[in-house]
Amino acid sequence: MFKPPLSKVMEQSIDECSFPQMDLTILVGSDDWQSPHDRSRELCDATHGHLVVAHGKGHDLGRDTVCVCLDGWLG
Repeated sequence: MFKPPLSKVMEQSIDECSFPQMDLTILVGSDDWQSPHDRSRELCDATHGHLVVAHGKGHDLGRDTVCVCLDGWLG
């Protein structure tokens, strides 16, 4: 199983809701095994962030999916 650097620290911060004030939006695929959207939801809940789930997508979201999301953020 893939674990990014400091993943234990991130998990503890999510569980304890111990994050500084930030503006966070996460784009994740519904079928992403490396970044499960349920944990991404917990992170967004802990930081009052916004979660965008690309249904039917895995870790490789594809250029079109990312561009649509970026256009929404930048528009």
